[in-house]
Amino acid sequence: MTDSPDKTPVVLVADDDKDLLEFLVLRLGREPWDFRKASDGQEAQDILLTREVDVAVLDLKMPKLDALNILKSVQQEGVESDIIILTGYATVESAVLAMRRGARDFLQKPFKTEELLTIVRRLLDVRYPSTRTLAQRL
Repeated sequence: MTDSPDKTPVVLVADDDKDLLEFLVLRLGREPWDFRKASDGQEAQDILLTREVDVAVLDLKMPKLDALNILKSVQQEGVESDIIILTGYATVESAVLAMRRGARDFLQKPFKTEELLTIVRRLLDVRYPSTRTLAQRL
């Protein structure tokens, strides 16, 4: 899916670790994107189901609803957001299940912020191909 090149990309960051959530929003906030944030799974799912989000960065284990159930729900509802899973509890099984449910990538905590940025940029470059050259020039 390709969105309008005039639209500002929207990135959702969801994690129950408030310090990590604020750090990611602060760091990703340097990018030319709009942000949404959620501190639990239910809030993240509500945002994904009711708002247009291009890329969602979700912690695997969150209160109220985990990322695997969010993936299942958004897949059933036809939501086209690209989803990246973050976890401190990585197993091969959870990674495979997340990918089967539509996750685009899976990062184990701790991770390098630049690694996450690279993944988000790559996913946004697919949605907004005309902005790729602009981002490379900046």
